[in-house]
Formats: sequence, structure tokens, C-alpha cells
Amino acid sequence: MGQVYEPNGKVLEGNYEGKNVYWLHDGSFAIVTGKIDTRLFGAGHIIHKKIDKTTVERFVELGTAQTGADASAVAKGMFWAGPLGAAIGAAASQSFSGDLAIYFKDGEKCVIRMFHPKPFQALKSKLFVL
Repeated sequence: MGQVYEPNGKVLEGNYEGKNVYWLHDGSFAIVTGKIDTRLFGAGHIIHKKIDKTTVERFVELGTAQTGADASAVAKGMFWAGPLGAAIGAAASQSFSGDLAIYFKDGEKCVIRMFHPKPFQALKSKLFVL
């Protein structure tokens, strides 16, 4: 059975503006149009650009932001489901964003925003060259 992948980021500016960034099953990253749905045998999306050491000349980390738990979400969770609901409310109301400027070897460039810390760190690790 296939699965539907959710985007891990978005291109904010530059080439491919508005396109999604996906962390693919093989550990690579790509800028994609459409939603990746392997239930459709790979149909429904177009990979515009792989993001890895072979395509990227350099990258610059522009910054990160992480917000804590929203008190109202914790209170609502506590009211509806007790202590477990409070924990779920706290986790659900946290958010992360990490921005990277990426300069490709072919002269294209873009700014991407990643939505979760784990793929953000994984992407930076993929692009880091000693």
C-alpha cells in the first residue's frame, strides 16, 4: 500500500516560489509540484529540483523560530481529556520554522522554510560539505 507524503517545507522566494519541499523516502530532499501520493504509482507530482550536495553550491541559514505551548490549548485539552489532553494540547500548539537560502550550482536560488526541526537538521546535514 502506498502513502501520501506531507510537505516538510515551502519555497518562500526565488526560483520555484510557492512549491513544496519534501523529505523523500530515500532520505533525499526535493522541490516538488503537487502532492506526493505513492498510492497513485508516483503520479500527481513533478520533482523540479533535487536538493543535495550535487545540486547545491552553498546554503545560508537565515534563522529559526520555535514557539512554546499555547496556554489556551493546554487548558482546552485538560478540560476535554484530563492530563493526557493537556499534553496533546501542548504538543499540538508548538510550532517551528527554519529558513535557508539555497544557491544552486546552475545559478538558481531560493529561500525555503522548513516546518519541523528534524527535517531542517537533516537537510543541513545533507548540504554540509567539509
